[in-house]
Amino acid sequence: MQLDFENKIVRNPVLGATLIWRFCSEYEAAASRKRHASLAEIVLASSLVAHSPTVARLHGLQFDTGLARALDGYPELLIDLQARLQTSTVTCLRALAVAIAAGLVARTDQQAPGQFATRLSALPSAVASEHPSVVDMHHAMKRVAIWIARDGLTPACLRLQVTF
Repeated sequence: MQLDFENKIVRNPVLGATLIWRFCSEYEAAASRKRHASLAEIVLASSLVAHSPTVARLHGLQFDTGLARALDGYPELLIDLQARLQTSTVTCLRALAVAIAAGLVARTDQQAPGQFATRLSALPSAVASEHPSVVDMHHAMKRVAIWIARDGLTPACLRLQVTF
């Protein structure tokens, strides 16, 4: 089941694009100052949401739980996360290219290279999905975006034991 789930994610850059839009949208709403999501933050969040056990753990948590408390007692979610991060980067970049081409997100100005902002206030109905597993992924991505926006990339990487 897990392998099938992750294979579907890898083969579906449109789903990845909608998840990137969700991340950027929620990140912008939660950021204390007007900030946009960085490429590293997008890649980290995408690698978390491409893992079905992580989605199962995160999608229903309270927003104020925080990443640290969300992972307490679930060390299996961190196993091979560094490897998953590295292998999912290419997939994330493909999905980001689709998101940019579809007008879901755009690079910000040159003063902040490597940052991405949403261009739409809502997902177009043509790419929105009500499938339960996709909805769960969007809920998990929303939580990850809020936690990373509030805590920052460095504390998230330390907690998740990953490096870029």
